[in-house]
Amino acid sequence: MAMSEKMVPMGICYLEQPLAVQDGSHMHALADLSQLPLMADESLISLDDAEYLAENDLVDDFNIRISKNGGLLGSLRMAELAIKYSRGITLGAMVGESAILAAAGKHFLQMVPDVVFTEICYSTFLLKEDLCQKKIRFGYGGKLKNLTQPGLGIKINQEQITKFLARPPVKILLS
Repeated sequence: MAMSEKMVPMGICYLEQPLAVQDGSHMHALADLSQLPLMADESLISLDDAEYLAENDLVDDFNIRISKNGGLLGSLRMAELAIKYSRGITLGAMVGESAILAAAGKHFLQMVPDVVFTEICYSTFLLKEDLCQKKIRFGYGGKLKNLTQPGLGIKINQEQITKFLARPPVKILLS
């Protein structure tokens, strides 16, 4: 834990996933000894994981990723659990997320108060092209604009999707 002591004066906010997921045997010792708050990421997949980490006071923050944690509904449930156990919430993202996932993240932020950090809306800062007609990314100073259209608030560029299909889409008729 000498390393966490050296990081405190540097203004480091959290140690994110400081141990391998398989290294659960050292989590209790790390939680007791660390001078910095701990953030769960790779060890936080399911609601059961979140409950275990919170009940055993092993982490201070959940890095919730919509694409990893059961979609928007699963992520909201995880955030509810974080709030119940007074854990911080970070809204993480996968590298190269599309505007579809960014839009879901914006809705998450509107529904979950007190998110400490977020990594969403990089869109064409990281991607050559995106799937939506309008770019969904942060502006100057990290500001995010609200989405106002129905659903996720985005319109998909059908031509863009067609470029990435392995085969033509199949229509399923519902009676």
